[in-house]
Amino acid sequence: MTTGIEFDEDRGNYAKRIQSGGNPSKWATWLIQHGFAKTQSGAQAILVGLAVVNLIICFMVIKYFL
Repeated sequence: MTTGIEFDEDRGNYAKRIQSGGNPSKWATWLIQHGFAKTQSGAQAILVGLAVVNLIICFMVIKYFL
């Protein structure tokens, strides 16, 4: 007889990944929890990439309106 309960093993490994790299930001933690990154350094790389993309978009918008 099954109970319908399923366990996500990736989230169990989440604590091990966090402890190995120090104290991550809330955004890095969110990226790791949702599977976008496997390590803290990977999450930080994604965040840096997003910051660069946002700066480029801001520059393009400012240039367009000025």
